[in-house]
Amino acid sequence: MVAHAAVVLGLAVLSVLDHAVAQNNSALSSGDASPSAGPVSVNATGRGVQCPPCPENAQCGSNGCECNADFVMIDKVCKKAANSVGDPCEYEQQCKWKLGGFSTCSETRCICGPEGVAVENNSTCYAKKALGEECIYLEQCNHVLHGTCSKTLCLCDPGFVEFNKSCIPVVDKYNENCLEHVQCQNGKLGYGSTCRVDTKKCSCETEFFYHSSKQLCVFARGLNDACDGKNNDCFLPADGDKQNIQCTNLVCQCKKGFKSSEDNQKCGKNDEDSVC
Repeated sequence: MVAHAAVVLGLAVLSVLDHAVAQNNSALSSGDASPSAGPVSVNATGRGVQCPPCPENAQCGSNGCECNADFVMIDKVCKKAANSVGDPCEYEQQCKWKLGGFSTCSETRCICGPEGVAVENNSTCYAKKALGEECIYLEQCNHVLHGTCSKTLCLCDPGFVEFNKSCIPVVDKYNENCLEHVQCQNGKLGYGSTCRVDTKKCSCETEFFYHSSKQLCVFARGLNDACDGKNNDCFLPADGDKQNIQCTNLVCQCKKGFKSSEDNQKCGKNDEDSVC
């Protein structure tokens, strides 16, 4: 059954071709057409398509004259399509045919336009992406200094933080130079730090104190203040790095073997002249 259908279809195609050729020959013999009339092709519907003389680098296809592979039709002429950024061009279409919509022809060479960037070994142009936008290639984010494509998002490189659509370095050390608060807060000093307006140096916010051994700005929860027991945020600035205070039963208290001073600013050893 299938073989019979194939034979019938083949005979139908031959019949169409014979009819088209006969019409062409008839036109030639009657003087209605010149001997330069083009060949006949068959399209997907099985109908004959008569092509005019096709231009160079073209052939008669199912829809008439069609450019060969790697060529693009421009003003009825087949021009060589660009395969990579930097290939020669006369028209923008030569670039866009394979390199995509973010390419253009500039000074007889295909380049990526101002909103595009070359990827995949210069074989195509993809859109540049801003920080926080989705990306596929590193190159899409590289136009931002210290930007990268990480987990399908344009982000700042490690050691940098986003500010005003750019990446600026974080500051990890207390009293180091800074320009913006985020530089200090995203470094080791933590959320309790700030960039002082007067000195332009990283410091600790009000009610936060610098814990030198932790290199961190900690919230100064003093004696008898409530604490959560998780963040180790009980801190007495007067004791410096030798902290003898801890969170006990959700209250900041002196460690075992230590007593609070009269002003509750220090925790000293039991044998010191102090008051519980």
